[in-house]
Amino acid sequence: MSEISTVNIGDGQRPYEEGMTFEEQAVVYEWLNDGLKVPEIQSLWTTTIARSPISDRQLYLYRERWARHGGKGIKDEAVQWSDTQSFLNLDIRHEHLPVLRDVDNWLEHEFRGFFPKSTYRFLYWGSHLLSWAPEINSELDIFVFGTQLALRDLVFEYSDKTRDMRDLNGLLSYRPWRSMEHQQKYLSATIRGDVPRVYEIAPLVRRKSGLLRVGTPEHLVPSPKSTQFIVSSREYKSAISRQLVFLGMIQRIDPGNDSVLPSAKMAELRAKGINPMETLYVDGEGTTVTIRLPSPN
Repeated sequence: MSEISTVNIGDGQRPYEEGMTFEEQAVVYEWLNDGLKVPEIQSLWTTTIARSPISDRQLYLYRERWARHGGKGIKDEAVQWSDTQSFLNLDIRHEHLPVLRDVDNWLEHEFRGFFPKSTYRFLYWGSHLLSWAPEINSELDIFVFGTQLALRDLVFEYSDKTRDMRDLNGLLSYRPWRSMEHQQKYLSATIRGDVPRVYEIAPLVRRKSGLLRVGTPEHLVPSPKSTQFIVSSREYKSAISRQLVFLGMIQRIDPGNDSVLPSAKMAELRAKGINPMETLYVDGEGTTVTIRLPSPN
């Protein structure tokens, strides 16, 4: 099975932010928005992401930046669908609201509290996505790309960094999934270096065998056709952690092939007799999500 390489972080703790992906930095700010303290974030980090522990000093620096920008803002509040004025104030296009409401309903009914509640920031970037790529109509695709864009935006807002959306903007500019011609143009642009390939979301916790570990080791269940990766609300108490792990699992479906939408990759697996995603809700325990990838030959 193809593996997405991780950043070599050496033996000791790395300096502040060195080697961290945008999404990793974003979840720290999201945990702060959730009201978590530094020790709580430390615990979530070590069980979610395959890196050395973050030092308390690093996390206090994040908290200082977060506080300096006013802490949690309106854009990161849970969406109130009856508050139509907020959509206007935050430049969320009215014509996109029905589709975005469908995505929100899909998340609620399919995953039952597995993910954080949809925010205005997510709706803004979901609307941006629909403006750039109106042919995208799968709830999964809108959720994956909209969440990545929203996480990047969160980091840039709190850290005052230059916005680096080159990989996602390039992908959405070429939209290579539309045809072979568009795919070739996109691949040529990446080979020339005009557009970077989509960046890794996060190096998730792995077993010594090198396979992605989501939950406890016994939750890696091989089968003749596929390898299962399972993450549950019971194992990951934080919805933000579950969101990051889910995005990482989706990225590992045919990794590196950015020309195909996540929903199309799943359709290809179904055609091979593999059910790529399954959700199970158990009252009192929450939701378990299973992602299946083809087993290595």
